[in-house]
Amino acid sequence: MADKELSNEEIDSFKKELADIKADMMRKELEDIKKERMRKELEEIKAERAAIPASPARTVYVQAPAPAISPVNLALSALMLLAAGYLLGTVFGMDVAGTINGYISGLSLPFGGDLIVAAIAIALALLGTAIMTIVRK
Repeated sequence: MADKELSNEEIDSFKKELADIKADMMRKELEDIKKERMRKELEEIKAERAAIPASPARTVYVQAPAPAISPVNLALSALMLLAAGYLLGTVFGMDVAGTINGYISGLSLPFGGDLIVAAIAIALALLGTAIMTIVRK
């Protein structure tokens, strides 16, 4: 065979091909190294899990937070207590119970207006007292 002289373009193309081949080989080697490393780490983790016995279920204690009462709730509880006192003191004198009796007389209920006013006042007083008790705790 006759010796041929290669042109600069051919030399450059061969260099590029060689660089591509080297880069591809390096990439493959790096992937193999990464796979081997990951395999070793996985084996170590499996060995650690096998060495550590399964721990029994742990009991977790959770402390419930104390109820937080805002100033708005405190004001509403005081308002309920005042309304209960108003109903018991003033409204009975204004014959509201008689007016309620007039409204419910056609319903033939076993209770009257005075009992309804007293029940509402007691319910408001109990709610106000309960909220005040929670605030103190």
